[in-house]
Amino acid sequence: MLTNSRTRWNLDGLRRWVAALLATMVGIAGGVIPPASATTTIKLGHLQAPANHQQQAAMRFAELLAQKTKGQYEVKVFPAAQLGSARDMLEAVRQGNLEMTVFGSDLLEPILPAMGTLGLPYIWDRERAHKLLSGDIGRELSDRFLTTTGVRIVAWGDLGEQSMLTTRATIRVPDDLKGLKMRVPEVPSTVAAFRVWGANPTVITFAEVYNALQTGVVDGAVMPPDLMVTSRLYEVAKQLSLTRHLFLPLCVMISDKFLRAQPPDVQKAILDSAREAFEIYDRELYLKVSGQAAAEMKAKGVTITEPDREAFRKLVPVVWREFVEKVPDAGSILKAVQAAR
Repeated sequence: MLTNSRTRWNLDGLRRWVAALLATMVGIAGGVIPPASATTTIKLGHLQAPANHQQQAAMRFAELLAQKTKGQYEVKVFPAAQLGSARDMLEAVRQGNLEMTVFGSDLLEPILPAMGTLGLPYIWDRERAHKLLSGDIGRELSDRFLTTTGVRIVAWGDLGEQSMLTTRATIRVPDDLKGLKMRVPEVPSTVAAFRVWGANPTVITFAEVYNALQTGVVDGAVMPPDLMVTSRLYEVAKQLSLTRHLFLPLCVMISDKFLRAQPPDVQKAILDSAREAFEIYDRELYLKVSGQAAAEMKAKGVTITEPDREAFRKLVPVVWREFVEKVPDAGSILKAVQAAR
């Protein structure tokens, strides 16, 4: 009796296994791929606060990629420098410990000096920047960066137009900067520009800006006004001068080794999702938040100044010349940007 029960159980189990196998084969023949048993996770780190538009773009990227891969790939986003500084995150991507990172092109200058061309003061505006980066200049810089680092730039977004925020001084002309300690990123071309304008440029990481302003380590800082809002810098600095001295693109980067290890359809999904999230969705979002930023700062008690931009602009050609002398292969990029005016 026991033997007969076991036999029936084994036959029933065998029938169920065969039925499941046949159903799977029929599904595949009909073009239905069974879902993967494991989800691949992509970690993406950036520097900005969760309230910043970059976080919203990163979450949109995660949503799009999940849709395009039917949930087989998920993106975990780490904002506010949780994974370290820009240098830390880029090194992690190069070493294979992080899949993606997002930050401004200026922070790539120490690794690929020609990238500093994009951060030279008053060389272009937002519209011209995006037009050129979607063409030969963007491809050339992306290829150079990939060769140098093994990291691929898959999209260009908006870091924004930079202006100057100070704790007390009103900045209308370059002379107003004399003797002021201005926080700048670790970017040689930006340091050179502020020296030409008479300031004392002080390199401090983005995560340390609030405390540096609050404690008087620096007298001011430079960044797009929307970052000033989401970083709450209006709490410790009350003078905003809308110099708009440079526009910086945002670089969306991925480990090329990781990307090439994925199936072709997933590679396409990653590339398409990044462009949709950062070159379409985030660009529109940036226009909205940047347009509101000055008004928000004013509402928080910050005094807004419209400076004499021409007074700043006329001093920067020497910065351009010195930059090209130090980085000769940037000359062709600078000429192409100037010719597009």
